[in-house]
Amino acid sequence: MRYGRTWGLILLILITTVPLSAADITVPELELITRAYVENESLVLDTLGDIEIDIEGGYKLGGSLSLGIESNQLGAPREELDTATATAPEVAAYLNEAPYLFLQGAEVVVREAFNRPINISYFIGENDTFANGDIFPDYYGSSQVASRLRGYLYFPTGVVYDGLYTVNGTGLKLETDFGRPWNQLGIYTYQDNYLGRGEFSSDIRWSVDKESFKLETFAGGSYPFGDYGLYRGGILIGLFAEERGEFFAQVGIPRLAPGEDDLDIGLFYFLFEPRINFGIGSLIFTYFSHPSYYKALITEVTGEEGDMHTNINLQFGKPEETPMAGGLEGTIIYSDDSDFDGIVSPYISFITEGAVWNLKFNWNATETSDPAKMFDAFIGVRAEF
Repeated sequence: MRYGRTWGLILLILITTVPLSAADITVPELELITRAYVENESLVLDTLGDIEIDIEGGYKLGGSLSLGIESNQLGAPREELDTATATAPEVAAYLNEAPYLFLQGAEVVVREAFNRPINISYFIGENDTFANGDIFPDYYGSSQVASRLRGYLYFPTGVVYDGLYTVNGTGLKLETDFGRPWNQLGIYTYQDNYLGRGEFSSDIRWSVDKESFKLETFAGGSYPFGDYGLYRGGILIGLFAEERGEFFAQVGIPRLAPGEDDLDIGLFYFLFEPRINFGIGSLIFTYFSHPSYYKALITEVTGEEGDMHTNINLQFGKPEETPMAGGLEGTIIYSDDSDFDGIVSPYISFITEGAVWNLKFNWNATETSDPAKMFDAFIGVRAEF
């Protein structure tokens, strides 16, 4: 981890010292999400932030930086720490609540290397996320196809699910579309930050973008790990019938370690989502089964294996696409210990100049023992410069 951060700081210094006349610096995305809820009879606001900085140095050479905020909350810690009497768990909890800005990822790209349709990138930190659907609007320029059931809005208190796997480390990436812009192949080799120093990973990803068909698939492995290595793979499929309905699915195994893991349903990441369109609205059914291992929790279980989300969304308009959209969601969250929550969530999104706003209110209808846990609300804004 220290190795990656050291190179990240060096890369940041090198890029930011390039004369401004030779580089264009933009902030394509700044996103903030605030959750409001009651804790210890007080209203608490927790905020997460994400900032992306792009640095373009001409057509052949490009670069990007991604800054992150690492904290359970964005703001000062709620309580002072008594360093004389604090226990190790209390110190850890305090540090988790003390936000700090860090270099989440950086990348330098050489485009059309060897005068071929090949891009070669050197990267550190977090890079591409596989099978979350963002490649289609980001790379191909198509409309958003991903499920709404992802990210901090839907997973504020546990593991934050978004895609099947994220490349995180120090290494090289090779990308090509073979001269056919409707597809892309990426090959990655890197020291893996999830596993630690001296542990390496390699992945291959292929995506296809057609008007009525979207596909993304990947496979990879890590080494040395155990007796037989560590493997992963998955697929995203989107089917779109004009004005009638859509089908979206993500299926994969974030981790399989032969000799250590038994191949059972708990290893799989399952998300199935049929969508029925009618006039200006849609009826969306989503089923999501949580995996045993996921991203940073690749060497220890998530603690959510066996948990399931069933979500019904009556939606009007297209959030983050039409000037205004909204709807009503009903969610049943089933835990492996036979507990379940029933949540009703009205939401609305609207677009202003340079920003997309999302507001959501949750009512936990099955929480009766503690009224303070019955409600929470979210406000999110993504600004583009």
